[in-house]
Amino acid sequence: MIKSILLILLILSFNISCSNSVTEKVIVNSQLLIPSNTENIKKIVSKEDEIILYITDSSGYIEFSTGDKISFSNLFDKTHRTEIVNNKELDFLYIPLKPFLVITYDDCPESDYSVYTNVHKLYSPVVPAELGLNIGSHALSIDKLKEMVSNGFEIVNHGYSHNRLETVALQKAVKKGEQNIHGWFVHTFLNKAEILIGNDEYTIVSHSSDSEGQYFIVDKPFSKDYEVGTNICLQRKFLENELFGQVENAEKELGTKILNFTYPYTVSDERTRKLISTKYKSSRAYNGLQFNNSKNLTNPGFNFFPFENRYQLNSASFDTDYSEKEIEKLLRVGGGYNAMIILFTHTWDKLFSEKKLNS
Repeated sequence: MIKSILLILLILSFNISCSNSVTEKVIVNSQLLIPSNTENIKKIVSKEDEIILYITDSSGYIEFSTGDKISFSNLFDKTHRTEIVNNKELDFLYIPLKPFLVITYDDCPESDYSVYTNVHKLYSPVVPAELGLNIGSHALSIDKLKEMVSNGFEIVNHGYSHNRLETVALQKAVKKGEQNIHGWFVHTFLNKAEILIGNDEYTIVSHSSDSEGQYFIVDKPFSKDYEVGTNICLQRKFLENELFGQVENAEKELGTKILNFTYPYTVSDERTRKLISTKYKSSRAYNGLQFNNSKNLTNPGFNFFPFENRYQLNSASFDTDYSEKEIEKLLRVGGGYNAMIILFTHTWDKLFSEKKLNS
């Protein structure tokens, strides 16, 4: 099971003061609450895990409170809430108060557990965290996964077997009777993957390379010629298994719900995203946050409430996209926008640095 671990770090605090303005932002337990149907806000009082909001209308003070805790998953829950108070309908819009730093550990080898014990366990249970996971096979034992979940991590699906979930175009024409497909993408479709070339069904049986590069071999000769640009993708049932296969069993085994997804190779297409939206609250893609020569953000790629891009959440590489100083700047800029920032990494990669993570 190839896996990924999402660590959510709640960072940067903001002080909010109240006045009698209808547009005033009100804290509700690590969230901003904008009352859209009220005229006045009198004050807020913090009581540890909950914030009590007092609203003024013609009937006097109305008390509204909530103890809901914020996490990566509930960021994508229903964003509007209607309450009937003193026979008056009040509509509330929830907005995250604090920016989020999300670190995703893709492919989750045994070394991820070492990072968990050396770094992330130090923050638990103060810092909520999430675990992402591929369900077909896994390097970590169920006991270790359960331990990580019990220490605040949430499971996120990274696909059943880490096949590419995006349609690609044939780069080199092939003839009827051949069985090999060359291209930059061939290693992202694994052995036993059931694919469509055009509208015709094949199964990948092996991979190899020659003077022209890497190629995969299918289970039978091509039934016709295929021109450059012909679509190649997973067959529908095989794709559904990549997205949903054995999820319920994994949930039972680990004792937790799998509510979010992270794309293998960070890519998807419209067909995949439509299927993802029927089961999951969100899914992570890639939109590398970039700096220009003057070290200003040129492509911020932040994720903003109400997360209209929730099935293509922006992310960047923790290993290669930034230095420590650039990450600090990224967090400062993102914090100013109350953004969610996602950085992904691979602990098996020689570029991964536990020291950098700790900093």
